[in-house]
Formats: sequence, structure tokens, C-alpha cells
Amino acid sequence: LACLAMKSILEALDHGRLSHPDQQAWTFLNDKGDPVDTYTYKELDNASSHLAESLLNSHKLSVGDRVLLVFFPGLDFTVSLLACFKAGLIGVPVFPPDPRKLKKDLHHFVNIQLSCGATTVLTNSSYNFAKKIVDLTHIFSTESARWPELKWISVDDTLKKGKTVDKSKSKAAIKLPTVLPESIAFLQYTSGSTSDPKGVMISHENLAHNLTLIIKELQADGSTVVVSWLPQYHDMGLIGSYLGIVYCGGRGNYISPISFLKDPTVWVKAMSRFKATHTQAPNFAYPLVSRKFKEALHSEPHFQSKVASTLDLSSLRHMINAAEPVDYHAIMEFYDTFGAYGLKNNVVIPTYGLAEHTVFVCSGGKQVISVSRAALEAGKVEIIGEVGELLGGNTGINHSVSEAEAQQIVGCGYPTHGEGVDLIIVNSNAVELVLAKEGDVAHDDHHAPVSTNANTKLSSVAPQPSSDSTTEADTATVAKSGLRVLEEGVVGEIWIASHSKAKGYWNQPVLSLHEFHAHVDRDTANLTPMAAAAVADGYLRTGDLGFLYNSELFICGRMKDLIIVRGSNHYPQDIERTAEAAQADYLRAGCSAAF
Repeated sequence: LACLAMKSILEALDHGRLSHPDQQAWTFLNDKGDPVDTYTYKELDNASSHLAESLLNSHKLSVGDRVLLVFFPGLDFTVSLLACFKAGLIGVPVFPPDPRKLKKDLHHFVNIQLSCGATTVLTNSSYNFAKKIVDLTHIFSTESARWPELKWISVDDTLKKGKTVDKSKSKAAIKLPTVLPESIAFLQYTSGSTSDPKGVMISHENLAHNLTLIIKELQADGSTVVVSWLPQYHDMGLIGSYLGIVYCGGRGNYISPISFLKDPTVWVKAMSRFKATHTQAPNFAYPLVSRKFKEALHSEPHFQSKVASTLDLSSLRHMINAAEPVDYHAIMEFYDTFGAYGLKNNVVIPTYGLAEHTVFVCSGGKQVISVSRAALEAGKVEIIGEVGELLGGNTGINHSVSEAEAQQIVGCGYPTHGEGVDLIIVNSNAVELVLAKEGDVAHDDHHAPVSTNANTKLSSVAPQPSSDSTTEADTATVAKSGLRVLEEGVVGEIWIASHSKAKGYWNQPVLSLHEFHAHVDRDTANLTPMAAAAVADGYLRTGDLGFLYNSELFICGRMKDLIIVRGSNHYPQDIERTAEAAQADYLRAGCSAAF
């Protein structure tokens, strides 16, 4: 397959070491936006190799072992993940439980640990110290929350020493294992907001294909400068911000999400200071930083002279808006706030992605459409007014139509731009049963158990992704009933086939077959060989509802989140925005939830 010829993340790192060894790769910033830690490409390669050797040689870990990564925000986390890649270990990024609030945070951590079977944790001395101090206090308390039995490895000293150790000249170096494209790079656990967290198996091939899609769509290269505050344990930050920089050979400057929440303006100040070309953030961040910036202008006496007078955002070329429903009002407010500081009116780009497709699906959203609310509630798209472009002051919003009649939706990009990607919309009310080997449970569209019997008509068997816990006997067959590809302008479930499609969910072969190997009658004559091969392996059922219009993808919401009242479909984000607008004095924007 053509995607196998794409460079892996480790090959990209090695290229950086050889072609620009002394160039900054990653720099971490403090609350004020000042650098506190940095790695050049040579240091990054040396340190990750040194840690990889230590994990295999000194700590006696084996290829394929799962390793939890638990760190306060900082570069130790991402360097350790690269070391796991080199050692053939399966890294498992997790949200770091607050040692002071184990009763609240530990449940999610334990669920992930039990799911993946990890017995080893990589951390650093600052987190380990905080953990031990709190552990001591628990001796004298009745606190019931306790860490599971795990081996904790602090990586600080190893990484610090590894920065200056040239792996090519090290006599003590051991040969690192060969990393195969199909091997699992890491497990990206879902949030678990609607069920227990599931470990998405991301292979090195998945990662290479997805990073290729990202840098081509974002036109990222050696001149790229990223400024990001996104969490490292989340796919958009980890892959899009950190690994993406290594892949394109650029420079990355990173802020803790805690620093951003303390002072959202640190984001724009850092973008100005380091001449950022690219950044990524969820929708809520754009109106939040706009509001906080304007508040600072009016309330802080020296903000105008010290910050605003020198703020320059003219270097920005691409600002991803993703990870939650995109609100065009938020984008317009951001343009209005920062247009005077050099921000171009075409750089905030709606984007769509999900962990099960590694992270990225498509970007370049341009269209803004007003649609009939009544028609959308019935699953149809009826355009009201003209279609516009998402530019500052130039949208397709029909202001003569009331909010009760029309809803504005922003496009999230063009799936056909991605090499080897096939995205279709499928009727979401069709029944598809997963029939497993005797004793397994089948699932319907909403993942609720359904009954099966031996007389059900079957289609061809799709292959099941392998893991340490699956065998050839763990196979299943999909029975199709009424599934069809929908035309443009009709709402349905988004299905995607590509080599970015993950291998499945860790240790869940039946659910993996259902979600990652779906089939529907589809004419593949016009597809590229890469896309046709991906379609033959089956589609990823995203669980997201959307539609295509003028070849662009529009997202409506999650199937599981849909609220149905008297046969009409209501999306929670629309209810939330309506409530916030109606009670603006009592509800802060972005601080409500409908379910």
C-alpha cells in the first residue's frame, strides 16, 4: 500500500536529527509565556533513545508491554512517549489524577489501567513527589481511594543525561527493536463521557497516514511555528501539536492548559511573541480569549501599553477550531477582537476529527449556511438564504429570518482533499447486527445488547484487528439490513474509510468489528487504489450525525447525545446556546449542558 511508504514518526525524528540537529523542536513555557524547558531535534532523538534503552535494559520491560504515562504538563511526557515508540512499548497517555483529589479522579485512571493491563507507569519526580506526600497523609486518614499496585519509574534523570549522550557513539547502547508499521504505537482512550473509556489502538501506520494528511492540509513545513496549550494526553494536542511539529520539521512552543485557564490571554501573547503560524483549539477557547482580552483592556491599567500596543498576530496562517461544535458567532467575535492586531480574516479553520480515525479527518471549512430548524429536526437540510463564506464580516447568514426558524451551521472541510480517504453519509436508522462467536453479545446502532439467532442471514466476514488478548477464534460477522449511502443534503451517520482508521478498541473484538469494519453497497470505481483498499477493509462508524453540501462536511451532533422530543431531533449544543442567549445575565456562554 502507498501509505506504507510514508515516513513514520521515528523516521521523521531521525530526519530532523540529521538535517537540522540544533534547531529547536519543542519548548515549554511557564504561566507568563517564558521558556522553561527546550529540546533541539538532536537532544530529542538522543534523550528518547536513552530512555528507550533504559526501559528495556535496566527496567526489563518487553516489546508490547503497555505503559501508562502520568505527568504534570511538560515535555517529559512527550519525550517519554517517543521513547515508548522506539522501545516497541505501547504508551497509554492518561489524565494525571490530582493526588489531592483521588476520590474524584482515580476512578477513571483505574478503569484505564484495568482495561489495558499496564503494570508500569512513567512519570517525573515532581508528580511522584506530590503523589508520595499525599500517600503519607492517607496513612492518617480514612480516605478510601488508593492507587493500584504499579511500578512507578521517574524519567527526569534519564532524560537529562540522555540529552547529551550521542546514541551513535554510545558503546553501551543496545539495539532497539524494529518498529513495524502495523504494530500498535499507543492506546488513545476515549473520554468515557457516555460509557467506560475504550482504548483506541493507534498503529504506526495509522499515525504516519494521519500526520501526512495533517501537514498536507495545513501546508505545514520547516517554517511552521506552533503555539499550543492543548492537553498532551488528548489526541488533538498530542498528535496535532507535538508529533505534527516533529513530522514537518518545524518548531513548537507549548503552554500548560492550566496556564491557559488562569490567563487565556497568554495564548495570544505567546502567538505574538513567537510569531506562530499554526495553532489548534476547541471552539470555546475563541470567545473565551476574546472576552478576557477585552476585559483586560478595560480593567488593567497597563495592559494596553504592555500587551496590546505590541501584539502582532499577522504571522498566523492556520488556526484549527475543532473538538466540539463550531459556532460562527465565536469565530466572528474572535476576528472582531483581534483584527486590529494583524489577524487575517481567513485563518480560523473549522476542522473535523475523532480518536478512532487517529485524530484528523478533514479541515478547510469555508461555507456557512442557514437551514430550516424544522427540516433539520426531521433529518433533512433546507437552505434558507444564500450560502456564504466563513470570512470576517462576510457570511451566508440570513438576518431576515428569526432564530426560531433558522439555524446557522459552519462547514468543517472537504473530505475528498485527504489522500486515500472516503467519507460517506449512511442512513442512521438502519439496523445492523453484529453476530459473534457463541457467547458474545451483539450490539445495535446505539450499542445496546440485542438478541441474535443462528438463522439470521449473514454477509461476508470482515477481519478483526489483533491484540495481545484476541485470537483467531474471536471473529464476527456483520448482517446488513437497509443500509444505504445518502445523497447530499440528507442527515445521516458519518462513515469513514482510510488508513488512518484505527485498528479497533483494545480487548473488545466484537465491538471493534461493529465499529471499524462496517460495510454498505458502494461504487468504488472512482476511488483511488488507496481509498478502495481502505473501503474493502470496512468503514469506521463514527457515531456522528452530519451531511454533505457542495462537497463539504457539516456536523450536526453525536447520535448518543441526540434528544428526541415527539419525533423531532434536538441537538444539545443548540439547546445550550438558546438557553444561554435567553438568560445571558445568569448563564455564562459555554457553561451549560443539556442532556
